[in-house]
Amino acid sequence: MVNKKTNVIEVGFKKKVQPVRLGGLDFEIKTGTKYRNQYLEELPKMEEDLNGYQEDIKEASKNHDVNALKEAVAKTEATVKKCVDLVLGEGAFDQLMEVADDDVDVVLEAFSEMTDKYNALQTKKKANAYIEGKKQG
Repeated sequence: MVNKKTNVIEVGFKKKVQPVRLGGLDFEIKTGTKYRNQYLEELPKMEEDLNGYQEDIKEASKNHDVNALKEAVAKTEATVKKCVDLVLGEGAFDQLMEVADDDVDVVLEAFSEMTDKYNALQTKKKANAYIEGKKQG
């Protein structure tokens, strides 16, 4: 758009985000290249850590080791917080924990479901873009 008074060309930015709603709260997944690269770098390591903590929880439960169980649960919660805040923004985890009555399993389950739906949406968009490209080509 050109401002007729100043003859300045004005162009806005379109942020690259995917709106999401978790537990009735609205968030945005930043989808720009910088953020996608950060997710690809950090999230697999966090997932690996979570899987290890789940093994620690099983082992501690089996051995009735309350202290080891508490430690593994605390590490799990810290890693889930890191994941959620990375993808949905700083403070998102705390907001979700409040809505989930401080149940980290509820937050993790909702976050996992959201990421599955986001990945399915991205796959569908890529497939549609491919089909459109074939139609035009």
